[in-house]
Amino acid sequence: MDNIFTTLLTLSWQAGVIALAVALVRLPLRRAPRWAVCALWALVALRLLLPVTLESPVSLQAEEAPPIRAYHAIQQRETDDADTPADAVPSQSPDTPVTPAVPLTPTVSAADNAPTNTGAVSLTRMLPWIWLTGVGCMLLYMALSCLRMWVKVRKAPHLYSNVYRCGDFGTPFVLGLFSPRIYLPDGLPEDDLPQVLSHERCHIRRGDHIVKPLAFLLLSFHWFNPALWLAYVLLGRDMERACDELALKNADAAGRAAYTRALVSCAARPRTAAVCPLAFGEIAVKERVKSVLHYKKPALWAAVLLVIAAAVIAVCLLTKPQSKTLTDPSQWDAQQLYALRTQYVGDNAAVGAILDALGLPEMGDTADNDTYAYSIRLDRNKEPMGVTVCYTFENALPERSVEWNRQMAQRSYVVMALVDNIEWVSWKDIERQTETSVPTGVVYAGDFPDEINAARESAAGLQAFMDVLQAKGDDGSLVYYPGDALPSMEITPWPTLMEENDPHSVSAADYGITYTADNMPDWYTWDTVPLSYLCAYYLNADGAYAEAAMDVLARRYQQAPDTVAAYIKSLADQQAPDGRGDASEVLLADISAWDLGDTATVDGSKLGQQVTQVVQGLSVQISGIHSYTEEKVVYDENSSGSVIVYTVYPGATLDVMVAPTYDDSEGRTHGEYKLYMKNGDTIELFPQTGPFDLTNALGVCAEGAYLIRFVPYVGDYLTFNENGEGMVSVPAVKFTGSGYTMYILDDGGWERVTIPGLDGTPKVSGKNAEIWQSTYDTSARLSVVHLNAMTLDDAKSWAVDAAGKAFTLTESKQGDMSGMNTAQTMYWTCAFYGTDDDRLAVIQTYPMELTERLGYQLKAMADTFKPLAAQPAGLTTTDTARLEVVRVTWETGETRTQYIPLTDAQVQTILSEKGTVQPEWHQVCATLHRSGEDDVRYWGADYPVPPTVLKLLTEQGGYEFVTPEDFRGNMTSAKLEFYGGETYTAAQADLPALQKMLTNARPFGGASACWFTAKLTVTFDDGRTVSVLKATDSCASFMFGSWNTAMVSDRENDQFWQIFGVTLEE
Repeated sequence: MDNIFTTLLTLSWQAGVIALAVALVRLPLRRAPRWAVCALWALVALRLLLPVTLESPVSLQAEEAPPIRAYHAIQQRETDDADTPADAVPSQSPDTPVTPAVPLTPTVSAADNAPTNTGAVSLTRMLPWIWLTGVGCMLLYMALSCLRMWVKVRKAPHLYSNVYRCGDFGTPFVLGLFSPRIYLPDGLPEDDLPQVLSHERCHIRRGDHIVKPLAFLLLSFHWFNPALWLAYVLLGRDMERACDELALKNADAAGRAAYTRALVSCAARPRTAAVCPLAFGEIAVKERVKSVLHYKKPALWAAVLLVIAAAVIAVCLLTKPQSKTLTDPSQWDAQQLYALRTQYVGDNAAVGAILDALGLPEMGDTADNDTYAYSIRLDRNKEPMGVTVCYTFENALPERSVEWNRQMAQRSYVVMALVDNIEWVSWKDIERQTETSVPTGVVYAGDFPDEINAARESAAGLQAFMDVLQAKGDDGSLVYYPGDALPSMEITPWPTLMEENDPHSVSAADYGITYTADNMPDWYTWDTVPLSYLCAYYLNADGAYAEAAMDVLARRYQQAPDTVAAYIKSLADQQAPDGRGDASEVLLADISAWDLGDTATVDGSKLGQQVTQVVQGLSVQISGIHSYTEEKVVYDENSSGSVIVYTVYPGATLDVMVAPTYDDSEGRTHGEYKLYMKNGDTIELFPQTGPFDLTNALGVCAEGAYLIRFVPYVGDYLTFNENGEGMVSVPAVKFTGSGYTMYILDDGGWERVTIPGLDGTPKVSGKNAEIWQSTYDTSARLSVVHLNAMTLDDAKSWAVDAAGKAFTLTESKQGDMSGMNTAQTMYWTCAFYGTDDDRLAVIQTYPMELTERLGYQLKAMADTFKPLAAQPAGLTTTDTARLEVVRVTWETGETRTQYIPLTDAQVQTILSEKGTVQPEWHQVCATLHRSGEDDVRYWGADYPVPPTVLKLLTEQGGYEFVTPEDFRGNMTSAKLEFYGGETYTAAQADLPALQKMLTNARPFGGASACWFTAKLTVTFDDGRTVSVLKATDSCASFMFGSWNTAMVSDRENDQFWQIFGVTLEE
C-alpha cells in the first residue's frame, strides 16, 4: 500500500504541474481551435495513466516530488521517535577490526515497506487509507448518479433515430457509452431543436460521451489534487466550446443568432444533477454566448503556437530529469549526485535513481554478455537498514573477480553516503533456473563513519569521500566483505605471523616445512599454527596435504576474514609455486571455492529424505535418498558433462513435477533401465524388497544420455509389514552387545538412550540394559536386559515386577511374558534367552494404537536377537566392556564401526600389557570402553597399542595391513572394481607406471574424508594378490589396509585414472 500511495502521489503532483501549464497556455491562445485545446488535456491523462517516465535533459519536473519529500520526512520523524529495536547493531569505532559474522537476508515485502514506528497511530499509515476512502466515495457518487439517471430515462419515449424525450430533466443531454442516446426535455421550442441536436451530435461524433466519464474516473483516484479538479472543469468547458465550434463551422449570422437563442433558452431551464452526462446549455453559458456572437474561424498561427506549446509541455513536464550514469567513478559529479540524496531507504524511486546514476544496473554485465535482470531489495524492516543489489542470470553465474567486487564496493559506499538511514549495501548473483543465490559481497558504513557523515552534509564532503574511495580502489586497499555477512569483532586463537621477522613468503623452505604424516594439518589441532606458515604450507602442497591445509585455512577465513584477507593481500606480487599466478589471488580464489560442508551427501539419517532436482528442463522430487555424488562423463571427443548418481533406499520414489517432451518420431529406442516419464508421474525406483540388480543403473535419460542415475543402497535390511500396507525392506545395522547381537533399524526412527542409574549404567528394574526408543513416540522401546545368573522362574517373577502393577501379564507356550495395561492402551512383552548362569531378557513395549506402525518394527528387530556362544569356564562377561573398532571398508566407501565384547580377563590383560607404537602403514583406530571409566584410545603415534588389542583387531575386527613394499615383484595384472558397478583392467604396458606409483606412495596417517568406493586388486607371478581401496572423489589417495591412507601426487592421480580408462570429476 505504501508503494502504491507514494507512486500515486508522484504521478498526481506531476500531472497537476502539467494541468496548470495547460491552463496557462489556453489563456493567450483563444484563437486556437478548441479541439486542439482539448487535446492538450490528454497530456495530463497520459501522465496519470503511465507510471513509466522517460528521461529528458530539459525536464522541469523535480527529481523528487515535494509531496513525496514531505511524506518521507513524516515517515523519518516517526521512525526517529520509535523505540530502538532490541536487536539493533551497536555502533563501532572505525579502528575496530571487523569481520562478517551475522547472516544477512534483506527482502522486500509488505512488512518491509511499513513504517517502523510502533507507538501511537502513524500518520503515514493512515494517509493511504484516507486516500482509499476518498476514492471509494467518489466512485460511489459517480455510480449512484448514473444509476439515478438510468432509472429516470429507461422508460423515456422514443422519438426517432437515437433521440428520446425525457421530461424529468430540464436540459438536453447525451447518455450511454456504447450506444449513446440524445434525451430532449419537455417543452423544448421547435425552433431550438435543430441547434440542440446539432450540438449533441457533435458531442457523440467527438467521443465526448466516453472521454468525460473517463476523466471523472481518473479524478476519483486523485480527488485530493485541486489542480486536477481545475483541469476537469476546464476540460468540460473546452469540450462544450469545441462542439459549438464544430456545429457553427458553416453557419451564417442568422444561424449563429438562432444557436445563441437556443443556448440562452436551455440555460434558463433547471440544471441536470449528474456528473457523467453531457448536458447542453449548462456550462459557461455567458462565455459561450459571447464566443458564438463574435465567432471567428481559428487562426493558423494560433494552431502552430498550440502545437509548439504541446511539444514543450511534453518534453519539459511529461519527463523526468536525466540521471547521469557514469560507469567511470573518476567522472562522477558530486553536485549532481548530492542532488539525488534522500533521507529514507523506503523511497524506492529515490534509491533507484541513485543506484542508476552510479551505474549499478550496468555492473552486472559479463564478458560473454550473458543476459541478466537487475533488481534491488530494500531492507527497512529492522535496523541496521540496507540495500541489496541483485543480478539474475538465465544461465550459469559468472565468475566475479576481486577487482569487480572492489568496484561494487566503491559504488556501494557512495550509496550509503546518499541514503541517510542505511548502514550496509550488499550485492548478489542469482541463477534463475536453479534458484541458486550467491551473495558476492557487502560493505558496512562503520568502515568510513566520519567520511560518510561528512558526505551527507554537503557536496564538498561527498567529493572528498569519493576521492578517498578512488585512492583506495586504485591501491587495492578498499574494504569489502565477501559473502553476505555484516561485520563483528574478530577473535583469533592463532597468530597471524610466525615471528616478528616473519618472511611473508610463499616458499616452504623459508618456513622449514616438510610434508609427513606427523605434519598433516588438522583444523582442530592446528589452532596454534601461524597463518603465514599455513599459507606457505598450502601453496607448496598437493593431494591430501593440500586439501587438509585448505580445510584449516578456509575455516580460519570463515572465523576471521579481515585478518586472513589482510595477510593474504600482503603476499601480492609473489607467484604461486605451482605457477597458477599471483599467490594472493590464488589463495583468495581457492578459499572462496572451498566447501566446508559435505555437499556430496544428503542426510540419510531418515528414510524418505527428499530432494528436488532440476536438470535440463526436468524437475523431479526424489524421496528415500541415502546419499548422492556427481560423476563426470565423456560423451565423445568434443563434449562431456556430469551425471548425478543417487543412492536410494528400497521403496524410494521419483515424482515428476516438470518433464520436457521429446519427439520420438525419428525412431529412438527407449534404452533398458532408463525411465521415461510425463508430468505428474510417480515412479517407484526400486521395490520395497530385494533382490536388487546392481549390474545396471536405473536412470533418467534424454536423447541417449543419462541426466540422473539411481543405485540401490547396499547393506543389511529388515523386512516387515509397514503400517499394514505391505512388506517393506528398511536398512538396519548390526549391534554387538555383551553376549548377543541384534539388528537395529537404521532409518532414523530409532535411537539408543540411557536411563541413569546409580553408576551411570542404563537399568531396567535394577538390571543393566541397552535401550532403544522410537523417535516417533518415545513410549515405544526395545530393551535388552542383562539378568546375569537367574533361573527362568525367577526371571518371570522379575518380568512381572518390571512391567509394573498396571500390566497384567500371561505366559505363552514359548515362555514369554506379555500383556496390556489396565486401560488397554500399552502392550508389554518379554522374551528370555540364555541359561541360568547368564540370562538375557528382550522387552518390547509400545502403544496399542501404533501396533502396525511401531509394533511390527519392534518385532522385526527383536526377532534378530541372537545370543553369542558362552565364554570359556572361569571367565565372566562384563556388561559394558567392549572394544570399538573403526575401519574403512569397500562396502560402505567410508568408515564402519563395530564393537567387540570383552571379558573381565581380556580387559585386565589389555590394561596390564605394554603397548607399542604402531609403525607407518600399520596404523589402527580402536577405543576401549568400560563402564564408569575413562575411554582408552589406540590410534595415532601418541597411543601405543597392546598386543591383545592388535590380535582382536586382526582376528575379530577384520583389520588388514598393506605397505608399499607389498607391491614389489613381477606384477602380472591389475583390476579396478567399483562397488556394485563396473570393472576395468589395466594394459600390460601400463603396469610398470602403476607399480612405481604404488611403491612410491607417501603415508597420510589414518583415514581421511575421501570416498573409497573403488578396489584395486594387483596380481603377481608368485601367486600373491594385493588389494587396496581407491578414493573416487577429488582425493589423490588410496586406502592401504583398513586404516592407512596413502597419498600420491595430483599428476599421478590423473595418470591412474588414465591407466584404467576411467574419467571422473577432478
